[in-house]
Amino acid sequence: MELLKDRGVNGVFPFHVLAKPAGPRCNLRCAYCFYVEKEEELCSGDAPAFMSDATLERFVQDYIASQPGSEVPFAWQGGEPTLCGIDFFEKAFELQRRTRRESTSLTPSRQTAY
Repeated sequence: MELLKDRGVNGVFPFHVLAKPAGPRCNLRCAYCFYVEKEEELCSGDAPAFMSDATLERFVQDYIASQPGSEVPFAWQGGEPTLCGIDFFEKAFELQRRTRRESTSLTPSRQTAY
């Protein structure tokens, strides 16, 4: 328990989130993916194909604000997170730079099934 005390800042502990900007629109169709069976439910009607700009902005702001330390890890995930295109990630990186605290370092990463 002592180890946990040393890692928190004012009682708040860092955590890591894998954001899925493409979600069920991924084209890999991995058998183990829980999004494959939800495509019809999540992508019907006027549902956006990818994370909207408003959601991206809110996610970046809230995630940075919730991190107590000096490093904020941003991890994009989904069988192929680059389906959103380079423009999406340029927006994300710009939002992260604008939103971060001066003493905070950002560590971007991408996780894919292949």
